[in-house]
Amino acid sequence: MSLTVTFLGQVVARLERWDKFDALYWSFITATTVGYGDIRPLKRSSKIISIFIAFTGIMFTGIVVAITVESTRVAFEQHVDQTVIDELEEQFQ
Repeated sequence: MSLTVTFLGQVVARLERWDKFDALYWSFITATTVGYGDIRPLKRSSKIISIFIAFTGIMFTGIVVAITVESTRVAFEQHVDQTVIDELEEQFQ
């Protein structure tokens, strides 16, 4: 996904005549939905691409959050299961 954001940022750089660093900076600020507003596209085509960059960033964030929550849930479930097993073993010894 970061390759997509980088690529689309470079496309906007060509359209807007920005240097490569500014395009990289802008694309990641847009993808993370921070949007400082210090660099912004002026052309309609660039604005349309910025929507795709923001959408990609939102999807990526959602995926990361989902993976984190699921990993935490599984770890907690395993911990609780192990605690119950340990308590049962103590009772039957």
